[in-house]
Amino acid sequence: MEAKNVYRPIRVKPVYASKGVFEFMNTYDFSGLSDKLECTVEVTDIGKVILQEKLDVQVPAKSSRIVTIPSLDGLTGQSVYVRFIFTQKEDTQWSGSEIGFDQILICKEQRVIDASPALDPIDVSEDFR
Repeated sequence: MEAKNVYRPIRVKPVYASKGVFEFMNTYDFSGLSDKLECTVEVTDIGKVILQEKLDVQVPAKSSRIVTIPSLDGLTGQSVYVRFIFTQKEDTQWSGSEIGFDQILICKEQRVIDASPALDPIDVSEDFR
């Protein structure tokens, strides 16, 4: 894992992911998230981007906040993930640089495996010639 993602100043945890509800935790000591970072929400299904939008996350220093993202409510697909990408705001020399991300499963299609016995019996014999 990259060091920048390990030391990122924000964490996102699912509260009710299929309804678009997440908890954002700010680990900065003195700054609110919206002062330093921009958040891009990227939703993929089987690796293809199906939704991308900016999110203004206002979480004070050393606190957390529950955020609901209405556009994520009711999404379905085979393997849908949401990725929260955090980048530096424009007031630094690293403006626009990604400083970390969180990726969370929204929904996954359940595969049913047929466990019925084989139609033809299997014959196993050993031949030691």
